[in-house]
This record gives sequence, C-alpha cells and structure tokens, in this order.
Amino acid sequence: MNSLASNADPIDYLCKLFGFRSSKNNSLKSLYRSLLNNSEDMYIEFQQYDLVSDSIMSIIKCFEDIQDKTSHLHLTRSLG
Repeated sequence: MNSLASNADPIDYLCKLFGFRSSKNNSLKSLYRSLLNNSEDMYIEFQQYDLVSDSIMSIIKCFEDIQDKTSHLHLTRSLG
C-alpha cells in the first residue's frame, strides 16, 4: 500500500493490482463490489495509517467495511 498514495489514480491501480476488471470508469463503488464478490483471501498492510490523505482514507474505510462483511479480506496496520 506504500505506492497507493503516490499513484495518480489509486482506484484504477488497486483494480489492476488485485486482478479485477479495469475500466476508465473505475470507482470506489466498483472496487467495493469487486472486493465483496472476491472469494480469494487477501492480506493488506497499511503503513503510516495516521498520515494518509482523505482520498486514501475513503479507500481504507471501504476495505474495513469489506473486512467486516467477508472472511476473505484481512487488514493490518503498522507504523513502519
């Protein structure tokens, strides 16, 4: 997740990273649906969680919501 903040289009970057169908219309909602329908285990580590921008925070909140609803997404946080 280090490269997420430096990427010009973090939603598109995540869709490609996770192997989801990518399009010019990728949105947080489409990423959410793809994560919700995902059946593979995913492990995501957030570094410097307290220093993320508001736009990245909305993506993190999406991940947290998916983690609460499925058993396939696992989040960890670190300071390093």
